[in-house]
Amino acid sequence: MSILTVLCPVAKGFVTTQTGEKNDCTHVKCEIKYSLGGHNWGTGQVDKRGYYLHVTPISKGENFESFAAFTGGKLLLCECSRRSSSRETLAKVMFEKTVRAAIAQLFDTDGIDMRELPFPPERRIDRGGWE
Repeated sequence: MSILTVLCPVAKGFVTTQTGEKNDCTHVKCEIKYSLGGHNWGTGQVDKRGYYLHVTPISKGENFESFAAFTGGKLLLCECSRRSSSRETLAKVMFEKTVRAAIAQLFDTDGIDMRELPFPPERRIDRGGWE
């Protein structure tokens, strides 16, 4: 279950990954999800328990949403031993700080319209309040 989901439209109709692969998509989906962690059979490593940022290129139609396997990535926003509202708030703050960098790290951002993100890029968080 997603805690926060944001869709960024893709202007050119495709996204190029940093490895040079092209993915025909209409949006880049950014979401916060809580994970119980444990052994990851895909990577063979142990994932930490906590809140993760998932970034995935998708094709969105009127009544459907599709994605290609093994595209996108995830980033640990905050590690925690159990799900809580305070850690969820911290994950949302970390989302605001890292989502643009995560998109830029995974994809060539020329065609991605990041104006759909719910906050301007110049906004900074300092000691729990907005500057």
